[in-house]
Amino acid sequence: MNLEQTAASLAGQYGTEFDRSVTGWEKFFNAIGKFGFGGFCAVVVVGIIGLIYTIITRFILSGNNPIVGTLLALFIVFAALTLSWVIFNESKKDNKTSLPNPLSLPPELDSANTSRLTDGAHIPAPTSVTENTTNLLPTKNKTGEL
Repeated sequence: MNLEQTAASLAGQYGTEFDRSVTGWEKFFNAIGKFGFGGFCAVVVVGIIGLIYTIITRFILSGNNPIVGTLLALFIVFAALTLSWVIFNESKKDNKTSLPNPLSLPPELDSANTSRLTDGAHIPAPTSVTENTTNLLPTKNKTGEL
């Protein structure tokens, strides 16, 4: 049996007590930071919408420079989309690096402790339960043709 890999897999899925080093204050400031960043993003979105509105009314609708106004508005829209894409990808990278390593064993599950469970006996791997079971299923010929 491969208890080390099973323990590492479970630790990666559910986490363990020794991996949780975030204190109450860190959680509190993390929540405040997320709220502040959300508010900042909302203000930036409102500012971009106001800037695009100003460009449309001053350049395009007034007829002074519709081509320059269209290009400037498109530049601002695509710059904002690119910036949001970069921020989203960086937050994904941060989330991936902050996850615990599922292959690292907790100190209480090292190989010395898990080897005592089997008393040094070699236990063969179990055979597959689905092996050769389809041969035992009855088949019916509904069409009369084989």
